[in-house]
Amino acid sequence: RYVTKEEMPDFFKAVNNLKSQDAKDAIMMLLFTGLRKQNILSLKWDSINFNDSIITLYETKNDEVHTQKLTDSALKILKSRKEKAYNEFVFPSSSKSGHLEDIKRHWEDVRKNTGMKDLRIHDLRRTLGSWLAIDGESLQYIAKILGHKSIQSTKIYSHLANEFAQESHKNVVDKIAGYDEER
Repeated sequence: RYVTKEEMPDFFKAVNNLKSQDAKDAIMMLLFTGLRKQNILSLKWDSINFNDSIITLYETKNDEVHTQKLTDSALKILKSRKEKAYNEFVFPSSSKSGHLEDIKRHWEDVRKNTGMKDLRIHDLRRTLGSWLAIDGESLQYIAKILGHKSIQSTKIYSHLANEFAQESHKNVVDKIAGYDEER
């Protein structure tokens, strides 16, 4: 499951209507980076290199360091949060860990207000992967962005890439055929 082009306006409206800025920012960071929920909620400022626009995660699900170039949209959120930072975490909290632990209640509001009751928070990761595939990105690139250790994990996006390839093929053939003056 991923958020489709048709669903995205309602999704953004629901997120923007949340009362918690922390929840809004966390959800947008999940969407813009494709990172796992725990990696975003426990993100530390020393993982962000603002000069090079890079995020580096040292503790990941697959125990490999993950580095990703940050988009302008993600950087905008991070820079805004950095201005108000008061501890080592991007999403600080008074919890025992010192960072935001969960956003379930806010996520339920998003699901309810969009009517996307089957949308899980992990689907934001799938949304980025899906949109990258639809846009024609290679499975290798998608695997790198999502931090997949194996390309096997990324193959779920191949059907979307195939749809893009078919549309691209059609467009190229139409352009080529346009040179046939006898048509």
